[in-house]
Amino acid sequence: CVERIPNAQIDPIKATGVAAIAIVLVLAGMTLFRSARRRIDPAALAARQLGLNAQQGRETTTLTGDYKAHAVRVESSSPETGDGDKYLRIAVLSKVDASVQVRFGPLAPPTGLDMPNLDAPEVEDARVPEGYKLRLSDGASAEDLLSGDIGFQLREYDPIDVRVFDGTVVVTTWFDVNRADQVIELADLALSVADIYAAHG
Repeated sequence: CVERIPNAQIDPIKATGVAAIAIVLVLAGMTLFRSARRRIDPAALAARQLGLNAQQGRETTTLTGDYKAHAVRVESSSPETGDGDKYLRIAVLSKVDASVQVRFGPLAPPTGLDMPNLDAPEVEDARVPEGYKLRLSDGASAEDLLSGDIGFQLREYDPIDVRVFDGTVVVTTWFDVNRADQVIELADLALSVADIYAAHG
């Protein structure tokens, strides 16, 4: 029978080695997770082609920088977001007429994203789809917005919301965007809207 239990001894070299291996495994796991997440995130995949800097957070992916000589910000829900809450938003932050206000979109947007409720008068137009509304400030026209290629693309990304205010164009869609080329197409669409309401002089 053992009269005295010997004191436990920890080998500091082994303990350090085990801790180092655990840290390496955690870091490797995080790198693999980020890499895998980037491969399924259409906004992150589009960043390189758009020439924008990508930052992936827990709930959103954000791209910032210049695209086709415009300051642009892209925001997308994370790949893990449920179907009802997915969105993609493109903001064109430069070369837009600050005096123009336009709101074209669903009467009740699908998610509670922060969007200004513009005071411009509501306009009746036969081309406005059912369940949508159009607001225009004095002197602003929706002719190019609702017709031609731009009008067609807007209908393709239904439900979609277009707002022009304070020298900014913001295009938000809740369409299930799951490919990088769709992100690029929507960015080009936002730039086309910005060209309609471009600042002069």
